[in-house]
Amino acid sequence: MRFSRPLVPSRGLELLAFGVAALFVPAYGALGAMFLWRGMLTGQDALLLLAAMIVSAAPMLALGYVLRRRRFGKLAELREYERVLASLGE
Repeated sequence: MRFSRPLVPSRGLELLAFGVAALFVPAYGALGAMFLWRGMLTGQDALLLLAAMIVSAAPMLALGYVLRRRRFGKLAELREYERVLASLGE
């Protein structure tokens, strides 16, 4: 069994994924408001716009969640590693 310090990934990719997903919602909202203001948006089109917003943001949210769970798992491994090292030093 190898006993080495686990590497914890940074939050950069996780924040990027959540940030991109957070940008999709206002972008589609602004697009919908512009179409509504110009009279080009009907009820059917509003549902399609909502579906497009959900379909485009969902994969990025899922990716951010997976990256966050992976980072939390590595943090737990690091805490266990440090606990074992502290117990060996006593």
